Amino acid sequence: MMELPHIKSNSGRYALMKQKYSNKNKGRITVVSSFIFFSFIIPLAFGYAIWRPMTLLWTFTLKQSSHIFWISFCCCWILFNIKVFEELIYSRKLLVISNIVLDICMIPTTILPFALSYDIFQIMHKLLFGSSLVFKTRKIWGFCILTISFILNNIGFYRGTHISTIHYTIKTKKLKHSKIRIAHISDIHIGSRLDKLPQKMVNKIIEENPDLVVITGDLIDSHNVISTDLASFNAFKERNIPIYYTIGNHDIMAGEEYVSSILEYYGIIYLKNQVTQITIGDETIQLVGIDDVQSITKYNEIFNSITPSIHNNIYTILLHHRPQGYKTSVQSGQIDLQLAGHTHDGQVFPFNYIVPLFHSKSYGIYHIKDTSKELILYTHPGSCAWGPHFRTAAKNLITIFSIESSN
Repeated sequence: MMELPHIKSNSGRYALMKQKYSNKNKGRITVVSSFIFFSFIIPLAFGYAIWRPMTLLWTFTLKQSSHIFWISFCCCWILFNIKVFEELIYSRKLLVISNIVLDICMIPTTILPFALSYDIFQIMHKLLFGSSLVFKTRKIWGFCILTISFILNNIGFYRGTHISTIHYTIKTKKLKHSKIRIAHISDIHIGSRLDKLPQKMVNKIIEENPDLVVITGDLIDSHNVISTDLASFNAFKERNIPIYYTIGNHDIMAGEEYVSSILEYYGIIYLKNQVTQITIGDETIQLVGIDDVQSITKYNEIFNSITPSIHNNIYTILLHHRPQGYKTSVQSGQIDLQLAGHTHDGQVFPFNYIVPLFHSKSYGIYHIKDTSKELILYTHPGSCAWGPHFRTAAKNLITIFSIESSN
């Protein structure tokens, strides 16, 4: 299989930030603060997560305890900065090593919230009763923290390496008498790791025999991707299953021009702020694609520019990477189903409780209403996990929609 030419002169997050904030104070502050957070604060938190259970299970002198903490921090600092370095330069050679590092880092990640909960409880106990917990109670805490973390890690690595399928049926009067099966995938992040999960995903989709496949962004993760990484998508082309795609923030980081060339090579249709009609049998539907934007204002601007091309009497599906803009969509009365991704439903506990603070419609089906108008919004949790082979929030999913006539 031919490999597409790939210019890497502008690859890497550092180059992206440099280009975005060139010669601006905000840019320098963003780069420095990001470096401090990822290179020091996160390894510090991981070091604490390793140190705390050890001090609960065994008795150490203050000096020994201090040594354990700083050794834990240094080990985590070395490990995590391999990933930071790989992210900065997008080195494909470092990708396998950096993902092993991320997998290892999931262990202190699962321990951290429970270790913090112990220290919060300890502080509260001291304030209320004027004494610290006895060593026996501390040992029970330490044992419970490690046991829960062990269970979560097993669940996380299993979910991170497997993919499930979920089905939804939607009734509409806009179809004549038959049904259309749509496979919705999102956030595959090819290039964030090298594994067989995308191939498993493609095989499962083919088993479902959909009429078409839609991708709501983040198909590609970085400049690490080479065109042959998407070879499994040839199976759709061979079976004449059309694929429609809208761009995500990671695709943009990888380079829109390069991503577009890969999409074209595999016959994936990029809906760049446009409307298209698809005829399947004797049924016709519309797909609307809107590029990834962070602001509602920009979303509204793009949406309003393409609404004249939307036919109101045809079942219409809008593809947009982020679960936003649905209020504008429902008010127009022109969109029946809006599909999104981006959130991963947090991917790792406890982020599945934090993500809804930023995206209120972070995972699942939502019925959005505005007076007599209504649309269905679906936020996909991601078909393949980003980075580590790990998920303790929602599973890796393929979502199958059966759009059926209610006539």
